[in-house]
Amino acid sequence: MLGNPHNCPDQVRRSLEFYAREGRPLGGFLTAVVSNDLIDAVRRADPTNTVALSDIVAYVEYRLPGACRGSRANVAEWLRAHRRLVLTGNRTATTGDDR
Repeated sequence: MLGNPHNCPDQVRRSLEFYAREGRPLGGFLTAVVSNDLIDAVRRADPTNTVALSDIVAYVEYRLPGACRGSRANVAEWLRAHRRLVLTGNRTATTGDDR
């Protein structure tokens, strides 16, 4: 059972929002989470994030676009797409689905 996305820690939520909206790279723990790499996420989690992991996963599942999560390849493509938007000056374009 997934946790509650409303209980996602504020600092984690902000990092995920900047990642989804602006393509800002994440640290190792959150990269593992959005890449669907449970073993790496658990290895990298600090005590606070270990306790909140199910809430963080729920936030990712329910609040982030599907195109920016699920695998390392999806994460890499999301970041590449946002870099292209910055290089072309088109910061208002959207990337991925609206989920």
